[in-house]
Amino acid sequence: MDKQLAAAQIVKECYITGNFEKLLSIITDDYEHHSFWVLEPMRGKETVIPYYIGKGNAIRNSSSRTKAIIVRISDNPKSVHVNEVNINGEIVHDSQVSIWADFGKACVLMEQEVKGETIRTLAIPTINDEGMMTQLLITEPTLFNLVPLEDYHGSLTEEKDMGWLKRQKSKTKSTENYMSVSDFFPYAVQYLHEEAAKKGFAKKGFILNEGLISMGNPFISEGFKSEPDLSKRTNSFYLSLAASNMQLGIVLARVLCTNRQYLLSGQFFDDHEDFEALYKELLIALKEDLHVTVPEWEDFRAFIVPQLLTLISPFLGKQNIEEYRVKAVSAYYLLGISIGLEKYEP
Repeated sequence: MDKQLAAAQIVKECYITGNFEKLLSIITDDYEHHSFWVLEPMRGKETVIPYYIGKGNAIRNSSSRTKAIIVRISDNPKSVHVNEVNINGEIVHDSQVSIWADFGKACVLMEQEVKGETIRTLAIPTINDEGMMTQLLITEPTLFNLVPLEDYHGSLTEEKDMGWLKRQKSKTKSTENYMSVSDFFPYAVQYLHEEAAKKGFAKKGFILNEGLISMGNPFISEGFKSEPDLSKRTNSFYLSLAASNMQLGIVLARVLCTNRQYLLSGQFFDDHEDFEALYKELLIALKEDLHVTVPEWEDFRAFIVPQLLTLISPFLGKQNIEEYRVKAVSAYYLLGISIGLEKYEP
């Protein structure tokens, strides 16, 4: 058995049984755990040990058993449209970009039932010459064409086109309607950036600062807590949150770049506890940094904020629609950060 296939077998066993001891025994000290749905990876063996212990406990305590098979990546048919991307030092505009992977690499296709919904993920291990694992990427399987090496009973099969993607598409009316909550969030972020670009905002695409993400989480949570009764949350409620989160993202991005210590010390939040103070800060950002007039901003806000209703419309019949709404509102905060940071990016 080749080293890559052996690593994939260990990953498969760990995610089925919830016992990650074998995985932890073959990872390097500088090991990284990446996820398609999480912006920053976990780095270092000491960092991931408690994560895998907790993951194992969750798997063992779950009423839904994880299924997993070994597959190989045979092709990468999927690509994502970007307005601008840096490729080997060269800025390329209006392009289709694919997620790169070693074709033929053995990896693990996993499946689990969660709240009546089938969730599928792909685990792609990377190993060094000694057979030690340096990285594990958890990603969306529909980005690739996959060839199975076994079935869900563990029996090895001849390599052949599994046709899973075609079968899955035939079961659903639309990609958006099938999209899980975790898939929906990056989709919403990308969608909003593309729409904003049409109005001259977020022209450089998605720009992010990790620290600002966690900094905004309490504000987003407080917004939803302002109306704890879900039955009373109207479209106007969500639209208002989307607008305020976007504007907050712009303000925090500006202050981070112009007076970092003022923001990190917490003094900024003490000085801007009320809406009026934050709005004044927004007007400064629009005028001095973005060179946008108030009428221009109001026109853009009237265009971009109602896009929230378009984003969530395919999921209105789902029982967990609130989860989609929360992710959509959060995406507006990231849009605001990106708009604010664009001024300061080289």
